[in-house]
Amino acid sequence: MSGRASTPVRARRQIRFATDREAASAVAIWREVATWLEATGRPLWSVEECDMASAVAAVAAGELVIGLSNGAPAACMRLSDSDPIFWPTAHQGDSLYVHKLAVVRGQAGTGWSQAMVDWAIRQASAAHIGALRLDCDPRPELVRLYRLLGFRQVDPGPVRLGGYTVLRFERRVEKGSPVTR
Repeated sequence: MSGRASTPVRARRQIRFATDREAASAVAIWREVATWLEATGRPLWSVEECDMASAVAAVAAGELVIGLSNGAPAACMRLSDSDPIFWPTAHQGDSLYVHKLAVVRGQAGTGWSQAMVDWAIRQASAAHIGALRLDCDPRPELVRLYRLLGFRQVDPGPVRLGGYTVLRFERRVEKGSPVTR
């Protein structure tokens, strides 16, 4: 034994738009999270909502984002340029919209949500888009997370849209600038 303390190796993160072959990885992540939430008594998405056809369509639309940790799928989300259900009065091109941000349980708490949001902010900034928006179930842990990630709540309370009760959040983006909070 050399007597030197070992230094933990930091995982190499890569975030990018997903390829066709990675659609199944996103579905697996979403289903893992859906199953875990169901098992802990906090259902959010059903496993049936996490289907391959939707993931393939998101890849084809250029909306599926994958996060890789040392080459292994660790996180995913959909990033779209419109959300007519939850943001019906928004103008196309004003914002990007985060949907189904999910992190594999083994990577929970390691900064993946922050990394994915920062990546989305850089995409919006580079495209000269002024905001990143999302909607979520009105749960205290989700509200806390999104506030920590730099989002502000748009409405004074939950709103009913498209048959869902949600809270809507927005994070302003400096067009053409690096990530700021």
